Amino acid sequence: MAKTAIVPINEERSFEPQELFFSLTDRKGVIRYGNEVFTRISGYSEEELIGEPHNIIRHPDMPRAVFKLLWDYLEAGKSIAAYVKNLAKDGRYYWVLATVTPTPTGYLSIRLKPSSPLFDAAQAVYKKALEVEKEVERETGNRKMAMARSLEFIVGQLRASGFDSYDHFMSEALSLEITSREKWLRDMGYQGSQRSERPGDSGLVRLVNSCDVLSGLLTSVFSSLDAFKRLGSELAGKYEMIQELAPSLQFLALNARMAASRLGDKGVVQAAVADALGGKSKQAETCIVRLVDRMAPLKSILEEQVYNIAVARFESEVAHAFATELSRADASSYAPLVIESLGEVVQELAERCRQVVAGMHSLGGETELTHRDVQSLIGYIVEMKAIQLNGKIEAASGGGKNDFSVIFDEASRYIEVGRKDCDVLLDVLSASAEKIEGFEQFESDLRLGIASLQQSIGGTSA
Repeated sequence: MAKTAIVPINEERSFEPQELFFSLTDRKGVIRYGNEVFTRISGYSEEELIGEPHNIIRHPDMPRAVFKLLWDYLEAGKSIAAYVKNLAKDGRYYWVLATVTPTPTGYLSIRLKPSSPLFDAAQAVYKKALEVEKEVERETGNRKMAMARSLEFIVGQLRASGFDSYDHFMSEALSLEITSREKWLRDMGYQGSQRSERPGDSGLVRLVNSCDVLSGLLTSVFSSLDAFKRLGSELAGKYEMIQELAPSLQFLALNARMAASRLGDKGVVQAAVADALGGKSKQAETCIVRLVDRMAPLKSILEEQVYNIAVARFESEVAHAFATELSRADASSYAPLVIESLGEVVQELAERCRQVVAGMHSLGGETELTHRDVQSLIGYIVEMKAIQLNGKIEAASGGGKNDFSVIFDEASRYIEVGRKDCDVLLDVLSASAEKIEGFEQFESDLRLGIASLQQSIGGTSA
């Protein structure tokens, strides 16, 4: 018998920010498990959800392009975060920020209640993207083309808002949502899940305690995100100006050489100054090319690390809440699927933490090399500034405002902007390096926490 279609109603199904819910699916998106919060908020019983495709909760207000993007990421073996409007069994809706991650047996999806300023913007973009999708499909009858145009619109809106890729957007969205949520919990005095002291469930209690320790360590790592995000932002903002510095100065040096040649014998000194500026800017170009080649990859590493840290922080709380919930129940009531699901959550958390550790090492190496390149460029800028000042002096000796004087005024502006940009980069690179050094101080604790976590899950079978 065909299932009755659910009629959406414009009424929100409310849940609290402290409530996190998750589900596990197979590779085809069929639900294998969902925690108590998921079943309660969706309005379905566990029996109604398990074995059903996850799109049982898909809301018609969601652009299909978002799910196309989601599956593109998952099929490439990548984790993704996205805002999603879901449809409950009673027709009401609820919004979440969801992370979806490939696991050995399928996919793990974790959701929280969104509350950051990005959420409002995302809703507006989705509404327009859905209109684009419907209009293109109505005009062409081509659903794939409609999704492609809708996705183009979404990506275009992200770029207009300063996000150069969806990766950039999702790492920012997840970190902002976690920060916003934690502020709300602090303001409300929320204490979190309390540890269980029940006898007979020592394996789960050990797991809860391991999650608790790991969560504390990840909270410390999470505090580094502002420094990393600022570095990523400055790398993007300074890229073009630094890239243009050497060619611009070489062009001005060429113009100065031509101006000096027009002076004949009187322009010999000016010509020498112009040649010196051109030669030094040519030397600086090698350094600039090396620096620019580092900036884009470093920005990508930063975005990935911000995302992994945020996901690990998110997953640690889910694992803690899940284990705490089970530790309060009668051990004999555990279904094998429940323990298996807990194990998958914990294994994903452990793997994510390993990625965070590896990412910190990679980030540390790239940050140090980039710092050296910026310092080298500053050395060239200092030398070019001295040449530019000599040029100004020689121009002034000719009396009045001449071509040579105008050219070296322009050179001064480029040099000063270049120095200012380099100083900013040194500042943010140093701030990030400080956070990375701080991480190294408790890296061993994090590794021990991962090991303890995996040992604990081995003792939770019923």
